[in-house]
This record gives sequence, structure tokens and C-alpha cells, in this order.
Amino acid sequence: MPSSFSLGNVRSVGITLTESVSPSTLFLMLTRRCNLDCSYCCVPAGHAKMNWKTASRVIDLFLEHPLPESQKRVIRFFGGEPLLAFDILQKVVEYVEGSGIKCSFALVTNGTTIDHEKAAFLAKRKVHTAVSVDGPRYMHDRGRTYKNGKGSFREVANGIHILQKHNVMHCITLTLQKHNIHQISVAMDKLLKDFKVTSLSYSLPIYQEGIQYYDGEEVAKELLEAQFRLLQKGVFIAELSALILSLVRGKTPPPYCGGTGGHVVAIPEGKLGPCYCFSPDEDVYWVDLRRVSTLSEALQKNPFIEWASRSVLTMARCKNCPAIQLCDGGCPFNSLRKYGTIYKPDDNYCAFIKTLIRNLGELGTSPNFQIPIHRRYCIRV
Repeated sequence: MPSSFSLGNVRSVGITLTESVSPSTLFLMLTRRCNLDCSYCCVPAGHAKMNWKTASRVIDLFLEHPLPESQKRVIRFFGGEPLLAFDILQKVVEYVEGSGIKCSFALVTNGTTIDHEKAAFLAKRKVHTAVSVDGPRYMHDRGRTYKNGKGSFREVANGIHILQKHNVMHCITLTLQKHNIHQISVAMDKLLKDFKVTSLSYSLPIYQEGIQYYDGEEVAKELLEAQFRLLQKGVFIAELSALILSLVRGKTPPPYCGGTGGHVVAIPEGKLGPCYCFSPDEDVYWVDLRRVSTLSEALQKNPFIEWASRSVLTMARCKNCPAIQLCDGGCPFNSLRKYGTIYKPDDNYCAFIKTLIRNLGELGTSPNFQIPIHRRYCIRV
């Protein structure tokens, strides 16, 4: 990667923009139930659990949907806390494996209910597992509490150690919120010390009215500082290494949000949509599973058509942006909640991605930098 890489020459590195993709990832929300009470959670709470009739119907639609050979199918178990519906998770994995269709599995969990039985299953079935953590104990327990106010770090740490004992492919995702967003480097250093992982990930805040949002430039600088420190120990932040790999290979990076064509979300109430942040009662953002016979039929309805048309190629403010080849405009849900439309890029994310790009050249030419093949174990949430 050229040491002179900057916003000014991002268009000259030979990256090819892709206008659309076929959804290769299914987010399967197994339940809305959660044993934690995180104040910043963007998933509408509830008690609904996906039954097997709904789960098998969704899986059939997903597996029958044609994909280009270059794309790989992934099913990501989500919630709520998906391990509270572990029986359905097991049935889904066994059902898909019995179909003979190649598919990978991923799990996003708060880690508090992991035990040896669950870990043994995840290891045997090669379920890539992302555990959401808010930082070391004093940070984590401020944001991720049980309903009685008690912090959850002890149980999460125990869950991670069990995963490691069973050699489950796993990643720790630092959930960025107001109680840790100004101490990213400190948080990641401590997580590395506590859990000795080789890769870390992060998730940016989801916009919610009344809850402090983030300063894109500040967060980018914090992450870059953290990455420079971690490089000395051979550890990578997955999303930053993905950007650098994109430059090296001349390809667009993985999208920040797959809701614009890369994934489909299925919820316990028997509906399909592009984003798990919407309430099941917001019918305009969902397609009733009972009213479609194929996934292709669902994708030809709104909101899928509208969201698939959202691109840096179709948003006026993005067309002349020097970062266009490394950016997808940020989270459509954030834009919708902030501006009332998905067709406007998130200003906070714009500042974030531009600050990252200005400094990627220095990061990529660091003597400690090597292409991180292990980043595939990280899962975006």
C-alpha cells in the first residue's frame, strides 16, 4: 500500500465499486428475550421466541435462494440473547447440515449463559462466536447489567474462557457507548490482557433519541491509537485490517451495513426485513413471511427495494466524496432516525471514515503490520 495514501488519492488505487449484491447472510433472531438490561440496546425488547415452524420456513427460503458462486451463505444467530433459545439454534444447525447445502454459522452473544455443553456444540459445529463486551470490568459493568442492576462482567469472562477451553472460533467485540467511547485504547489493551485474543472488533453506536451519539473524528482517532498499540503485540482490529486489505486487493471493503442488499433479517414474529432495529409493529419495514413463496419474491417488495437502492452511487452528497470507494454511507437506520430518510449519509460516520482513511497509510506502512489472515474469525454485529 502506498505510503502517500490519503483522501486525495483514494480514487486512484484501483478499487472497483459494486452497485448491488444478492443477500448471502441471514440474521436469524431466535428470541427477543434477554437476561441483560443494557440501556443502549437498539433491539426492541419482548418475549417472543421463534418457533420451529417459522425457523424452518425461513431456512428453506434462504437455502433455496440462488447465489453467485463467489458468495458464501452465512446464518447469524441473533437476539435478544440467542442462547436463551439454544434448542432452536441446535435444530437449525442440524437441519442445515442435513440439507447438504454449504453454509457457515455465526453467533452474536452477550456471553453470560455459555456453559461447557453449549461451547462443545459450537466447537463441533464450527459456529463462529462473537462475544459483546464493553471493556474491562469497571467499564463493562456500567453498561451491561442484569435487570437488578448487577454487572455481568464475571459471567461474560467465564463464558469467554469456556469458549477458549473448547477451542471455539471466537472474537471479542467492543460495544462502543458513552461510558467507554473515550477510552477505546485502554479498553482494548485490557481485553487483550484478560483474554489473550489475536483479534478484536468493535461496533459503533446506534442512534437513539435522548442517548448521546458519537463524535466520528474522535472515535476514529481513538481506534487508530489503539491499533498502533496493538500492532506491537501482533493483534488487529478487524474492521481496520479489512479496510487495508481492500486497498491491497483493490476491492471494496465489507459494507458497514448489509441491510442494503447483503443480508436479510428474520424475526420471531414471522417477518422478514433489512434491519433488526425496527419494532415488529412497524409494518412498513417488514414483509410477512406468510405472503411470500420465495425469498426473491420478498426482495421485490418494500422495504427491501428501497434499502437496496441506497448506495454511495445514489446519494447526491457522496458522489464527489474522495472516500467513496471505501465507504457505503454508514448505517441507514441511523440516517432514518436522525434525518427522516435513508438517502442521506450519516454525518458522524462521514467524519469517522474520512479520519480513518487519512491515517491508514501510516498504519499500513508500519514495520509491525502484516496482512492478518485471522480476521475472518471476527463477526460484525
